[in-house]
Amino acid sequence: MLNYGWFVVFCCFWLNVFQAGIAFCGGILLNTLAEEFQETRARVSLVSSVFCGVYLCTSPISDGLVRSFGLRNVCVLGCVIATTGFTVSIYSSTLNMMIFTQGVIGGFGIGLTYLPSIVAPNFYFNRQKAVAYGIGICGQGKE
Repeated sequence: MLNYGWFVVFCCFWLNVFQAGIAFCGGILLNTLAEEFQETRARVSLVSSVFCGVYLCTSPISDGLVRSFGLRNVCVLGCVIATTGFTVSIYSSTLNMMIFTQGVIGGFGIGLTYLPSIVAPNFYFNRQKAVAYGIGICGQGKE
């Protein structure tokens, strides 16, 4: 029988890919958003900056929620919040609305999924823990 842990590692890998992809690829749409909102590039970059700030500062909240409700529940809650924030940001008519919906709401949701995606593989492995953890975290691709 296949170990359920490898499915968790697979999901953590892809969750880390999406987290890092959203967080560190904000410059791709910078010029397009600057033209769309008739704003400077510096002001438009606040969307990604606020997102990264909220995303990385949410870990203490995520830790408290994980201790109370478990990894899976917090991860699902984070995905729902992030999806809501990103979906609403599609309909943003002003840059301030996009900063709030994508930066704050989306960042908070992704921040809730960050800790569970790093910690989850550790609970499913004894002998192959380092390999599982390495595969799960390599989705971020940070230096």
